[in-house]
Amino acid sequence: MSTESERLRVAYLLGEFPCASETFIQREMQELDRQGVEVIPCALQAGPSVPGAPDTALASRAIYRSLFTRLQQWAVTRLGPARGTERGEGMWAATCAAAWARKLRSAGIQRVHAQFINESAAIGLVLAAQLHVPFSVSAHARDIFVERSPLLPHIMKAADFVAVCSEAGAATLRDHVPAPARPKIRLIHHGLPGAREARPLDTPWPRAREHGPRLLGVGRFVEKKGFGDLLIALSLLRRKGVEAQASLAGDGPLAALLRQGAEELKVAEHVTFHGMLPPQEVQQLFLGTDVLVAPSIVASDGDRDGIPNVILEAFAAGLPVVATAVGGIPELNVAGEAVALCPPGDPEALADEVLTVLENEGRARSLREHGARILAEQFDLTTNVAELAALLR
Repeated sequence: MSTESERLRVAYLLGEFPCASETFIQREMQELDRQGVEVIPCALQAGPSVPGAPDTALASRAIYRSLFTRLQQWAVTRLGPARGTERGEGMWAATCAAAWARKLRSAGIQRVHAQFINESAAIGLVLAAQLHVPFSVSAHARDIFVERSPLLPHIMKAADFVAVCSEAGAATLRDHVPAPARPKIRLIHHGLPGAREARPLDTPWPRAREHGPRLLGVGRFVEKKGFGDLLIALSLLRRKGVEAQASLAGDGPLAALLRQGAEELKVAEHVTFHGMLPPQEVQQLFLGTDVLVAPSIVASDGDRDGIPNVILEAFAAGLPVVATAVGGIPELNVAGEAVALCPPGDPEALADEVLTVLENEGRARSLREHGARILAEQFDLTTNVAELAALLR
């Protein structure tokens, strides 16, 4: 454990903090703190509290964009060049960076690190220059596939590294940056605490089934998550005589449409919509689930998943996973089949794959074994954050 004088102080730029759909970032910040990197969250807006995360130390340090800064940025956007241009984005970012620089100069900040290579990175680029400290970025999914900043060439030139959590994301980013900047892109996976010590195969499977097998989907209710296909697959399974039930944990702009879809498919009484749940309640759902289903698709705007963190959580809970071959998900099968994959946007194939897993305990056991192995080998939080911390230093 580092002493206070040895601790590196890093301004961590975020769109929202706390954020219920970004608990993986909160885990990362907490682990960095534990490893001697003092994180100062700097967020464009405050999100609703997330039970169980973040800890009070992080929350007490958080800095938010003021109303005055928001008004300034609104005026810049309204009266200046469009934000889709380098100049417009630069002016918008500089307004926020200047306000945060005034607050952070006295805090002894030694690095600026932006989460997401979008507007957060644009602000970070300017803020680091104003504070005369190194700059770096973590990139994830939508920010790579859809929302890349118009300042991307400048961000890549200024950053000393860009951490990306999936090879699919890293490959896409390489395609959009100048060749000299590509070596800065580093694959660093997210992680779960205690992944190396976890014993998920000690958990019995199948679970107790009082009302038939239970499927689970967890995530934001947005197009790329493909939860409509999960509802159709459930309908197809029930038509085949499988008394399956489904739980959906999450919320988002498609919530009403998904509920309507369950009614139209005549499976509403077999689907439980839990809303957005804190991490510990999602863990409880795993205990009563037989298969995690991650039916991701490529959204109409090009958005897609990297490696959904809920798949890692399912591995840790000893669950077999059925998912689609989208984004970074196939990377989980490089060393063996940890995920039963099917084509995206094909509910019939999804239903067939789920049925195969439910009916074949040997297949389910193999998936669980490979999932446990890759979790321990590639997704341990302490190990992966140590790699990130070394780069930050």
